[in-house]
Amino acid sequence: AMFHESIAPDLNNVLVPFPLSADQLSRLGTSGVVVSPGVEKEFFTVYEQARYANVPIFVSSDSLLHSYHLIFDKVLRTSERQYFIPLLHELNAAMLAETDAQYQALQGTSWEEAALRSVVFIGVGSKLLDKTVEIPGYAQELVAAELAKIDAAAGIEPSPLFPGLEFGEDYTQYIPRGHYTLSEELEAYFRSMMWYGRMTFRLKTKDPDVGRAETRAALLLVQAMQNAQVDGKPVLANWRDLYDPTAFLVGRSDDLTAFQYLDVITAVYGENPSLSTISDESRLDLFIEAANELP
Repeated sequence: AMFHESIAPDLNNVLVPFPLSADQLSRLGTSGVVVSPGVEKEFFTVYEQARYANVPIFVSSDSLLHSYHLIFDKVLRTSERQYFIPLLHELNAAMLAETDAQYQALQGTSWEEAALRSVVFIGVGSKLLDKTVEIPGYAQELVAAELAKIDAAAGIEPSPLFPGLEFGEDYTQYIPRGHYTLSEELEAYFRSMMWYGRMTFRLKTKDPDVGRAETRAALLLVQAMQNAQVDGKPVLANWRDLYDPTAFLVGRSDDLTAFQYLDVITAVYGENPSLSTISDESRLDLFIEAANELP
């Protein structure tokens, strides 16, 4: 055990090598500890200064947690720049082409609106990542409307693409934060991923027709992920290459995923159903009921 003389209230038996105010000195004499503001931005700067000044160092737990956070942030940022962003560019391009092909095939049918919603959904995510992406003419107005609200970031407002959202969409969520403010590339990636992560296609809603409309688009998107190709692989496989690492790093989705939908699609529509089979209205409610049982 270590013993030391009690600290004198006037600190006459203590060496204080720091420029403290009278109030701080009084607090130090009373309680033996005082905390003062610093100008350093990192813990290690304080520790280095103390080491060179031959002053004892108190290593706090928050400094260790902060160091862990910096390492994690570096791992995530490097993964995004070198792997996730290029992969998302490829996925967007393949999905935009495939959803456009679906729209062309479904024009004049009861599923035309769902096909348009799918194109716009991918179109917004594509434009957020790369402003030079060309959007099909028939979808440009809706894409532009969503982008305008995202850029304005004015708060909770009705969504042009998802008018059935009872409480609207919080467009402030698309404001980049953290390390995503370090470059335009990371800002664009943040916004694109935020769009895909926040906008969900609900199975059941207060108005059943809204749920059906959103589910039609979801079915088309999953089928597009099966049919579209990136480097000879279905987009669905490439999407897993993006989803699994991000889920490991930042957590899994709270919503149902394409792979969960795929199992139900196979049960209701059969293996690898065609576009005409997927758009069979008589099976839509069967799919909704079955998918609604998913955990």
